[in-house]
Amino acid sequence: MARPKDKFRSQIFGDAFLDKSERERSRLKLTLAKQMQKDIGRMLDEEIHSDLTIAVGNRTIQVHRFFIKTRSKRIYERFVELANAEPQSKLLTMPWWLDYDTLIILFHQLYNVNSVDGEIDEIDIAAGYTMVDYLLSLLSEKKPESVRRRMMRIRKEDEDMNGEETTDPLEESEVLTNGVQDLHNETVTRDEEVQNKVIPHVNGVEECNTLAEKVTLDGENDIQDNRCDKYDSDNTDILQKVAEEDTKLSDVDDVVEENPNLSELIKMSYDITVPYNTCSVLGEDLLRGFLQDLDYDCIITVSDVHFKAHRSLLTARSAYFEAMLSGSWVESDSHEIKLEGVTPGVMEQTLLYLYGGVTDLIDSCTLSELIMVADMYGLDGLRDVVLYNLRRDYCHFFHKPCSVCEEGVLITLCLTVTYNMAEMQERCTKWINNHRIKIWRTEAFARLPPEIIEICYNTAASSMDISNVIRVMMDCQRMNRTIPHLKHNETVLHYITLLMDSATEYTSQNFNRLINSPHFINLDKDLAFKIDLLEELFESVIKSLSMKTACLAYVSLTKVYKNVTEGGEYYVCYAGENCNIGEKFISSLLKMSEAFLKMHIHQVINTENWDLLPKDFQTHLLAKIQSS
Repeated sequence: MARPKDKFRSQIFGDAFLDKSERERSRLKLTLAKQMQKDIGRMLDEEIHSDLTIAVGNRTIQVHRFFIKTRSKRIYERFVELANAEPQSKLLTMPWWLDYDTLIILFHQLYNVNSVDGEIDEIDIAAGYTMVDYLLSLLSEKKPESVRRRMMRIRKEDEDMNGEETTDPLEESEVLTNGVQDLHNETVTRDEEVQNKVIPHVNGVEECNTLAEKVTLDGENDIQDNRCDKYDSDNTDILQKVAEEDTKLSDVDDVVEENPNLSELIKMSYDITVPYNTCSVLGEDLLRGFLQDLDYDCIITVSDVHFKAHRSLLTARSAYFEAMLSGSWVESDSHEIKLEGVTPGVMEQTLLYLYGGVTDLIDSCTLSELIMVADMYGLDGLRDVVLYNLRRDYCHFFHKPCSVCEEGVLITLCLTVTYNMAEMQERCTKWINNHRIKIWRTEAFARLPPEIIEICYNTAASSMDISNVIRVMMDCQRMNRTIPHLKHNETVLHYITLLMDSATEYTSQNFNRLINSPHFINLDKDLAFKIDLLEELFESVIKSLSMKTACLAYVSLTKVYKNVTEGGEYYVCYAGENCNIGEKFISSLLKMSEAFLKMHIHQVINTENWDLLPKDFQTHLLAKIQSS
């Protein structure tokens, strides 16, 4: 299999970017680990495509050989040892002293715990005990240690009472040893008696047909006679079916390795380390078994490339494979699963996700194909992996534009529209419009389909408000002047014109609010060097005002001009001179408004807002009529 590529080697990123990348990856891995744990738990609870039966008394438990082996070979070998069966037997019958509830606890721990090699502080056992040690202890017959424990307790009580040792340690040790040995000898004798009364079945299933004596030691040698329960009819059918399946020959090894020696060597190396960054220890265990082709029961064929997999895990992890392998599809009864419309690289990446929750992409996998497979197979976790890689490698987590993300964000936007990823689409369009001057002028943006450019326009138009509408107008005017009026830019220029019209209309409808807002009052502080451009923009806005709004605009501009002049606010020019740019700018707007009202005086005097104009200004306008 291909090794995962390291995309970060081709570019140099700062510490802040790498820290953010690691935080995002950690959150993603946590989400994937939770989903994997849930799916694996369902695999046990629903007995999905189980291939191993554990018989305990008159009851059976359906489990998965591949899963138990890849989690802990020691535990699987212990099961085989207890059943005294062949390693590949499909039925393992447990000894009489092992009860059903104990095994249920064991399998739930094995299927649901993240790591079986870590220490378990929550269980009251000896310090340093691992989960494997604990589970193996459940598969061990209890030893007759009650005599030793009782003598140790008596000794401690005597010491507490007398303050001295009452028994010679060597003598006590000898007594303990002899006592334990006697009990052990008697236990072995009883076990042999029980075994002699068990007749082995022809298929390896031990059948109890006589009285079996069980030895129970709770500090005394109490022997109780019990009869072995016969299996009920349902479980008998299960055992017979499993025994018949044991005789069938497997046709699993149809795939011929090109270089078996090298292949086996690589598989052996996976015992030491897995060359992928998995979402959890559970994922690492499962992926190791997948890479080693451990007990596979199906082969996925994609363009003559074969992948050995497991029906149980595919069904538990994917609704698509569940319908394929558990329904009426042809593949449900076939050993080989042939898939069309997907490349081998994408299929390999999908299996790496299903088995290990791998977040990095291999060289042979492309994101555009992977998101298609994730959408087709209904793998939400795989979609999250795609989104993480898009944010990291294509969008650089939406930092300031660079040569990579200028085009990468546009590619991401196209994918989000195609596969209906609304949240990611919103982030892309927001970033594009925040850096409109830089992005809209690029050739990559001009090459976008018209419907994608329209989405960017609609986002910009719908997000306009008092705080950014002036910036939108200035951006549009600047782009109109700098983008070459060539054929391949026609679509972009068309939507720039539409955006400018939308901004002008919004400003004219909300002109009164705008000129009374803090954004307008402080506008010249941020854009003093573009004062001429601002005057040009507002001239077109004022000329588009309705008569009613024009009257209100003149009144508001008069108040603003008065506040600026009486407040004595000075601003620093870029030339280094102290000049009152605010006063000049407001004065210019006031003159534009006055000229507009004079031009439309006959309409103005008939509006309901005529009375809002100052009396001296009304007189001035009426004198204009008389003079004309």
